[in-house]
Amino acid sequence: MRKLAVKESKLFNQELEQFVSSIRAGREREIARAITLLEDQDPLSSKIMQLLYQNYSKGYLIGITGPAGSGKSSLLNLLVKEYLKKTEEKIAVIAVDPTAQQSGGAFLGDRIRMKELYANKQIFIRSMASRESLGGVNAAVYDTAVILAAAGYQKVIIETVGVGQTEIDIVSLTDTTIVVTVPETGDEIQIYKSQLIEIGDIFILNKSDLPQAAKMELLLKSLFALEKSDSLFQKRSAALEWEKPLLKTSALNNQGIAAVVEAINEHFNYLQKNNILAENKNKQLKKHLLNLLLSRVTQKFSKKFKEEAKLEDYLAKILVGEAAPFQLIEEFVDNNLTN
Repeated sequence: MRKLAVKESKLFNQELEQFVSSIRAGREREIARAITLLEDQDPLSSKIMQLLYQNYSKGYLIGITGPAGSGKSSLLNLLVKEYLKKTEEKIAVIAVDPTAQQSGGAFLGDRIRMKELYANKQIFIRSMASRESLGGVNAAVYDTAVILAAAGYQKVIIETVGVGQTEIDIVSLTDTTIVVTVPETGDEIQIYKSQLIEIGDIFILNKSDLPQAAKMELLLKSLFALEKSDSLFQKRSAALEWEKPLLKTSALNNQGIAAVVEAINEHFNYLQKNNILAENKNKQLKKHLLNLLLSRVTQKFSKKFKEEAKLEDYLAKILVGEAAPFQLIEEFVDNNLTN
């Protein structure tokens, strides 16, 4: 492969192959730069990923989701510390934060909360902005995991900001999904989301020392039983079945964390034993391709829509009753798909 010269401002005056070699060697500066280029959709990121995908690998992806205020970040902080006691593996954390309105970047809240771990060379922490991406996922998340795997991070933990469709789509890219809930008013509604029950592999009842914990525990167990009675679930689970554990923790009192790590290890062994990790690799890559397609098509159509100044014309037609919104968008899409 011929050498490709790149600009100093982009890749520290390194040639592309040298830059990618630095990523594979685990150099944090190059890893961080590659992720930034990916998030910014810089043309160089495409060349970087082309080289990384020549020896495509992925780490073990763990997703953590749950409603805001459920203590996900505190749990994650304790989880990583527990892992550090038991393993020398390199662990990466991708914290998908809300998008800052003015800068378009992440709020970086998790970096602040995990400041004790930030200097540890065994850990890499990256906050990424959700950017309100259509398709329910920041399209850079999966390729970021590929970059981190190439850099030698065996475990990649993805933490989401809440339990909306964006978060559900993100954790559907992972191998093990942890759903965190708390026994506080409002969670009853959140946990009823059937997708959360379906995609969750490990459920955590955090703040389990609160008085309402018993009520939430009963609700969760009844939902598990309801899922098992469903005919579709029975068909899916005819050959293989993972018993979803419900673990009680208190991040405030550092209780139950070791049990969570043990459950994650058990789920990993279950996935490995039944060859599900290999199946997941294909499923995740398919979903990533669809996410990229949706992201790129949306960007191109939106740009063209704005460039042609159609918006004001369409508004005028709608307001005088000449057309309906769906009709105009359908017409715009059909015209541009055939061009």
